[in-house]
Amino acid sequence: MEVKFVTPHSQNQHNRNLRSRPNSKDSFIMAVSGIHGTITLSMALSIPLTLSGHLFPFRNELIFLAALVILLSLLIPTIVLPRLLPTITKLDQNSIATYRNQMVDYSIQRLKNNTSANPRDRDYVIDTLVSQKGQQVDRKQVMLLMRQTVQVVQQTLTDLSNQGKINNKVANIIAQRASMSTDRRFSNYLRFLLRRFSRKSRQNRQKFRERKQNFLEYSKTEEGKKTIADFQNQMKLAEDATFKSVSKFLAQTETKENSGAVAFIRRFYNVQHERISNSDADNDRRIQLFIAALQDEYSFVANQYAQKKITKEQADQLNQSISTDQLIYMQNISGGAGE
Repeated sequence: MEVKFVTPHSQNQHNRNLRSRPNSKDSFIMAVSGIHGTITLSMALSIPLTLSGHLFPFRNELIFLAALVILLSLLIPTIVLPRLLPTITKLDQNSIATYRNQMVDYSIQRLKNNTSANPRDRDYVIDTLVSQKGQQVDRKQVMLLMRQTVQVVQQTLTDLSNQGKINNKVANIIAQRASMSTDRRFSNYLRFLLRRFSRKSRQNRQKFRERKQNFLEYSKTEEGKKTIADFQNQMKLAEDATFKSVSKFLAQTETKENSGAVAFIRRFYNVQHERISNSDADNDRRIQLFIAALQDEYSFVANQYAQKKITKEQADQLNQSISTDQLIYMQNISGGAGE
């Protein structure tokens, strides 16, 4: 798929190409800002000491003049250029961050209003857009939301089990995995490592290899193929249902205060769910949604500048940040698609 980058300055670039020849001031600036005598000094030092058995005339004087010219070419630009070049206005980065957050919020709201988009793709792009804001995540909010999402997962699994759509084994596997995500302390990893290298653990691994071999033989039978296919279908059904329930819960729970924590949780479940299905069609849809979101950001900046709520320098910096985010996102998508 060919991706066309969003470029808001194409007309400005065309206008710059049509500019008239530089004036005398521009020519002087280019002249004093050029190379500072590297070749001149090397040529002066390459003069031989003697010529036809006699000292080379004026050799020391030539080296002195070359060094003097180099020193002047270094000093003059230092003194003159600050007076000739326009003063760079230092932007208030706090105000830039405020406008940037408003820009991202505007784009996210536009994306949420797009009811025709796939919810999973929409959440993925929203999560990416929220990361533009560079918010600090409140760990307490993350842990609270994680526990709440685990309850949502467990309730969804209970409903599916009561409806006879999944068996208890599938429900227990997904519920256990969701519960483990809320407790990832270092002590748990330490106990895991100790168990892994213990003698009993080695014996368990031997039994596991034997059970694995028996399972491989069973999977070749007709009954085994049917059992495995049924198990995979139930797992996919449960994964899809729990993912949709969690996405719906996060959308209803999200506020301005906890948006960073919600984005963190959403990213966790998105990555987890990616293991089920991630095709080229998914990437194409997400690229299109992301490009549309970036276009909304460009439109927001243009409207703010047209209404004179931001200066030209602020608009340029915001547009530059959008372009940078776009390049990074496209590189990540291209790298992920090739894996």
